[in-house]
Amino acid sequence: MRRYEQVIDLIRQRIEKGTLKAGDKLPSVRQLHKSIGCSMTTIQHAYALLESDGTVTAKPRSGYFVADNTAAATDFADSGHENDPTDRPVSVDELAFRVTSLWHRADLEAFGALYPSRDLVGRDKIDQTLRQVLRTQVRHIHKMDTPEGDPLLREVIGRRAVTKGIIVRPADVAIMGRGIQGLDISIEALTSPGDVVLVESPSFFPIFAALQRYGLRAVEIYSHPKFGIDPNQFEYLLHNNTIRACILMPVHHYPTGITYSPATMQAVVASAARRNVPIIEIDLFGDLAFDGDVMSSLKQYDEQDNVLHFSTLGGLSAHGYGISSVISTRYQPLLIQRQYMSALSSGDGVVQRAIAEHITNSAYDRQLRRVRTILKERVARGLQLIAEHFPSSCAVSLPTGGFMCWIRGPRDFDALKASQIALTHQISLPPGPMFSVTNSFSNFIALNLSLPWTEDRVRKLKTVGGLLRSQ
Repeated sequence: MRRYEQVIDLIRQRIEKGTLKAGDKLPSVRQLHKSIGCSMTTIQHAYALLESDGTVTAKPRSGYFVADNTAAATDFADSGHENDPTDRPVSVDELAFRVTSLWHRADLEAFGALYPSRDLVGRDKIDQTLRQVLRTQVRHIHKMDTPEGDPLLREVIGRRAVTKGIIVRPADVAIMGRGIQGLDISIEALTSPGDVVLVESPSFFPIFAALQRYGLRAVEIYSHPKFGIDPNQFEYLLHNNTIRACILMPVHHYPTGITYSPATMQAVVASAARRNVPIIEIDLFGDLAFDGDVMSSLKQYDEQDNVLHFSTLGGLSAHGYGISSVISTRYQPLLIQRQYMSALSSGDGVVQRAIAEHITNSAYDRQLRRVRTILKERVARGLQLIAEHFPSSCAVSLPTGGFMCWIRGPRDFDALKASQIALTHQISLPPGPMFSVTNSFSNFIALNLSLPWTEDRVRKLKTVGGLLRSQ
């Protein structure tokens, strides 16, 4: 048993025996450190996990208190969260593969799908554009298929970045192939085996495979389901660890759906710049804000070109046209070199040109606004159904965009067991541990709320609610 787990057991035993009751203040970190001998960082991590599972609540400048679990919780508390700063190797076990590989089965309800519902944006028009490019520009394919990417697409992405506060030249945009290939190349370009990387917890779990592949170690920073990461904790972890790079998802975070405040973004970028630690900013769903066309990003506050802005075209990803790109002047040569050596020729030149012309010549932005409107309605409906059919002791994140929702179940809820049972009901349900390097969040689940709310889907969401109650 790990030391922080021993601290958790100690606090829970005191609560179960009645020596700590609802509303009682827990011993301070310093007091517990003196009485049991564990390090203060270990105790901070234990308290943070107790707060995340609803056992205790934290009050700013007051400390931790035993939670009253008889009260209804519809939203996460405003408290912060400390972390265990110990770096650890990243291992990707069968859990993520078992769950994600099942998302592609047509007979399963994809509450755990990695992308938004495919019905949101049709693919007929872009397919038509691709056929046209193949007919009319086949002789120029070699000019499109360069390591830097298609020139027209780089120009289009550069223009669109302005809506996120990023002023960039097309030359600073590198097209990095489909899916999250650009993220993989960015991690490889910035790190060497044995390096320590800072990641959010919960986090966009596909990054764990890349960290394992390149032999990297991870330090987790808690991403609060209301506010994102704490800038002070970010500064603390950078100061006390040799961090080579940070991987953050500040806008429509996966899986919580929330967005960092501008003040948090500014503080985080400034802290990393002072220590010359690059940040890889994941912007997969930044285009899918519920309100307004103007987005935000870490990159807009990046005066020292310390942020690599990795993004995809959110409206096209579900249909396999999610070409990724990375914006960076400082790291551009290194990224292009790694891109070239990893693929030599990506073979995506024609697809890139088709995407560029589709965005330039069609009503893509109008379609995107429609997608945002529908997503907002579906997520709102999903949250309403969760409030109706899930236990009142659950805490639910309130997404600002995208399609994901993060849910804390009752304290004794076993998300891994529930995920296995859900499969027998033809429901894919991603459990909390797969979003953490340390397999934390044992009583959490994530839900993709982007699908149409058919009668059958509502029934299956009620089934999920029943699993939360039954355990």
